[in-house]
Formats: sequence, structure tokens, C-alpha cells
Amino acid sequence: MEKQELRGYNRFCRSLIHLIRRDDHSVIKVRQDGEIVIITSTERAFLNEIGNQEEFGVNDYDYFFELFGVPIERRSGVYSVNLD
Repeated sequence: MEKQELRGYNRFCRSLIHLIRRDDHSVIKVRQDGEIVIITSTERAFLNEIGNQEEFGVNDYDYFFELFGVPIERRSGVYSVNLD
């Protein structure tokens, strides 16, 4: 479950999400309302380099901000799709 803040004061929505971690270390988030976020392995490695520099593919979690952040603030290597 994901709780996301909406525009306005004290407004939230809850959504069921699925995280898919692929063998090439790319990550895909699928939310029940149709949003899909894809982080390529190249972008994930870059986020790890500018972040905490943990072991890539094992302990790196710097990409979580991109997955769960506001769509308009996502980096250029992170792809967002809305399937309305």
C-alpha cells in the first residue's frame, strides 16, 4: 500500500502498488490507478553514485525518492506513464 499526498491541505489517497525488480537492476512501479514508473539500470546506478554509494543492486535505495516522489519532480532518466 502507498499513501500519497494530494494537492490541497491534508488530502491523501491510498493505492495498491507492485514493485518489479528486473535482472538488469531496472525497477518498475505499477500503481492500481494506472501509473507506471520505470527506472532504468543506468539511471539507478547514477542515483546510487550521487547518493549514499551502497552496493549496487543489493543495498542501494537512492531510487526510492524517484519512485514515490511527485511525478513532475522526477529526473529525466525516470519514465512515468499514466494509463487512464
